[in-house]
Amino acid sequence: MLVIGGHGGAWMGALGQTPIEMARAIKQGVSGANRETKRDDHFDVVMFNSCYIGNFETLVEYKDVADVTIASENYSKGNMMAHWTIFLDGISKVLERGEPYDGKQFAYDVVDFYRKQNTEIKENFPEFSQWKEAMATLSAVDNKKLDDLAQSFKGFVNSLMENKISNKDLFNAVKQARDYASPAMNPSMVMGFYDTIRDLGDFMDKIKES
Repeated sequence: MLVIGGHGGAWMGALGQTPIEMARAIKQGVSGANRETKRDDHFDVVMFNSCYIGNFETLVEYKDVADVTIASENYSKGNMMAHWTIFLDGISKVLERGEPYDGKQFAYDVVDFYRKQNTEIKENFPEFSQWKEAMATLSAVDNKKLDDLAQSFKGFVNSLMENKISNKDLFNAVKQARDYASPAMNPSMVMGFYDTIRDLGDFMDKIKES
């Protein structure tokens, strides 16, 4: 597992690198290590503690870097993923029992852990829920399915063209789709770029409604 923490901004990337640059650097690092070890290792999981990386344009660049990417569609507080002792203890117990490490199951468990915590905070400490909004959109993405999503989206774009859907109607649906520019403590309150990112599922719902 590779954990990356630092400022992020969807397709602009993270830590000052675009998704393409970072993906290339990670793959080169793995290739170099495998030349040294004479093995064929790879990352099961890449986890981002960076804002807005759970974004299709970003994720598709990491599809060959690991089996699973964990990232949030929303902003990410610096201490969002602060429970490493729990996670690493869980991995250690699995290995001690002689069971194989399952990256997909680990990713699912991490997301499930934080979503439950998000629900508990909202129900019991609503005054702090604004700090934990990123947990609500934290996702574990099966990178092998990203190509299928890309093909589906291309089909959608072709349908728009074939049915002569106007740009005005299309961008009206984009403007109405969910964004993450409003919660308190959100960096998009200060850096306006982030409020241009829209939720793909909600965008499709708006298209169907219209």
